[in-house]
Amino acid sequence: MREILPGVGLPEVIGFLYVCENEGLNLTELAVVARLSGPRTTRIVKALSGVSEPWPALIEAREIPDDRRSRSLHLTPAGRDLLDRLDRIIAQAAPISQ
Repeated sequence: MREILPGVGLPEVIGFLYVCENEGLNLTELAVVARLSGPRTTRIVKALSGVSEPWPALIEAREIPDDRRSRSLHLTPAGRDLLDRLDRIIAQAAPISQ
């Protein structure tokens, strides 16, 4: 993934993959499943949203109608493209011999 997004760190990769697998989760849920602090989760979401990093926005935080203070996390078109690209790379990888 570092070839695609230079400078990406493991926390951002983990955050991105959690959103890919659980689209619609909120920041609190992401913090719990990724075992991150609230401030760290916010920094990761900002990075993946393209706010604090030179990458395209991979996720977006949408307002939840019933709770205006909370946001749900969703992939952007660029995030879906990256997920598709990663899936193709994994599918083409040689299986590990035992």
